[in-house]
Amino acid sequence: MDNRADRARPRATIAIIILMTATALIAAADSETTRCTIRKVDPASREVTAVYGSGYALRVRVFRLDPDCRIAGLKPGQVVEVKHRRTGGRDVALSIAAVLPDENRGRP
Repeated sequence: MDNRADRARPRATIAIIILMTATALIAAADSETTRCTIRKVDPASREVTAVYGSGYALRVRVFRLDPDCRIAGLKPGQVVEVKHRRTGGRDVALSIAAVLPDENRGRP
């Protein structure tokens, strides 16, 4: 009997590791980052409208702000990176970070 229990432990450990890794990968894939230009900031409705390039087209995306997301100092024309996720059919901004002019060089 002890022999079966000894063989089952490594299998259970491997199964737990696989499940934990899969959960971490799903959580990481849940959000993405988009580099864009601020078009409009609406503090009353907690929304930011931004323009980004996709191929040869420009797209407009409206981000609803997560309660932890800060928008102080954002203004139209500013280049930012928005970390966001899709929730309830809407894009929810988790964080917004200004991109410095030197960071913009060399990127298409």
